Amino acid sequence: MQFQKGFIRKVLEDYGVEKIGSSGSNLTCCCPLPNHKDHTPSFSINENTGLWLCFGCGRKGNYYHFISAMEGISYQEAQDNFRSVYTQHYYNHLITDSVDSLERAEQ
Repeated sequence: MQFQKGFIRKVLEDYGVEKIGSSGSNLTCCCPLPNHKDHTPSFSINENTGLWLCFGCGRKGNYYHFISAMEGISYQEAQDNFRSVYTQHYYNHLITDSVDSLERAEQ
């Protein structure tokens, strides 16, 4: 799965992660995972693929594993939640774009 530029950073920020650095296509920060109090940036996540690794606690996975760990939900629930949010976001853009097109046509 490929993610839009800025999506992964927004997810981290939504979880309260501060001081997000970057190195190429990877974002780095202190590990935000529950039960890991990190004081140095040991967490790395690829902005394009969503694959991540914490060099401190050794946990790793993909975007869904991250959401599962952060929310305390199953992998399947993380996938379902993403599909629901993404679908709503996608249709909202379609509706907004259609309304904008109609308004421009009426002018």
